[in-house]
Amino acid sequence: MKDYIKYALELYQEGTRTKAQIAREVKTKFNLESDLETLRKRISRKIIEEEHSGLKDECDNTGTPIAGVSQYWVKTKTHSALVKVSQEEYAQSILDAVSDIVSNYNPENIRTIQKEKITSPVAIKATVSDMHVGLEPNPGGTSLFAYEYNETIFRQNLDKVFNSLCKEYDNHGRFDLLVLSDLGDCLDGWDGLTTRGGHNLDQNMTNEQAFRTYVEGKLNLIENCIQAGIANKIVIQNITSEQVP
Repeated sequence: MKDYIKYALELYQEGTRTKAQIAREVKTKFNLESDLETLRKRISRKIIEEEHSGLKDECDNTGTPIAGVSQYWVKTKTHSALVKVSQEEYAQSILDAVSDIVSNYNPENIRTIQKEKITSPVAIKATVSDMHVGLEPNPGGTSLFAYEYNETIFRQNLDKVFNSLCKEYDNHGRFDLLVLSDLGDCLDGWDGLTTRGGHNLDQNMTNEQAFRTYVEGKLNLIENCIQAGIANKIVIQNITSEQVP
């Protein structure tokens, strides 16, 4: 077992850190090149193997990937027990993603916008829609529309929104109100499905990656607007699906 995995398991046994926090500490301590998401999944998989050693042996014998097992039966002469695996890890992975993002934002450091008196108050609104973070537009290179869409392009698109706002600020001065409106479909789906679970979708991000990409991208847009002093007040509007996964 590699040293960084041993260290990660030791931290997990302490019970004081999330897997995302463990991954970050391990990456720093051992100077690993893996990105945090990949490292967290690797550590999570090893934790499952350690906590469900019997399952690991069976998966090894049958050639079944342990990451694909959601639950299994343990049967003896005296009892039978249904043990869930992936659901626990799945829920924890989402909590880890949320915790990891929130940990970077200290409420004590949130800045208030210094207001300027505007004799003729003017508002500006920026509307975005159908960003579909996580969408794979060209699965297997067979799509009729062979374009690329990923985290980098998503952030570049938000940068264009910010630059457009800056252009209006340069032309008209500071606004009294800025409304950032998101009309929905910010994520392409959930678990590779539509939010209603109606049909499969080709995606290039996990749930956690898509969530992190969207939230951090929007937070960066808001922070840039604050720093640029575009308006005295910023209102955020987000329209979500009527069915929350």
